[in-house]
Amino acid sequence: MSLPGSGWKNKSGTSVRNCNCGSWKQHWINFAKEKWPNSCRVSGCNSPATLGSHVYHPNVAGERIAPMYNPCNKLSGTFSFKPSTTLPSANTSETCG
Repeated sequence: MSLPGSGWKNKSGTSVRNCNCGSWKQHWINFAKEKWPNSCRVSGCNSPATLGSHVYHPNVAGERIAPMYNPCNKLSGTFSFKPSTTLPSANTSETCG
C-alpha cells in the first residue's frame, strides 16, 4: 500500500504510550524491517532521527510511526515525508501486542 507523502500531522499526547518493543524507535525498526535512518524523515530536515514519532493522515487508517528529529516531533501543522519513507502501524494489537 502506497502512503501519501504530504499532509501528515503529529499526534500529540503519545509520550505516555508504550509498546512491547521497548521503544517506538525499536518498534519502527522491528516493523519497517529496515535499518534506522541517519536523518529525520521529514522533508527538508537533515538533522539526526532521534525518536519514533506517532503521526497520522486524514486519508490513512490509524496512526503510524516515523523516524524523526525531536523538534520535528513538535511541529503543529502539516508536513511531508521524504520519498520512500516507511511508516509502520502504531497499533500494537496489530504488531507487537
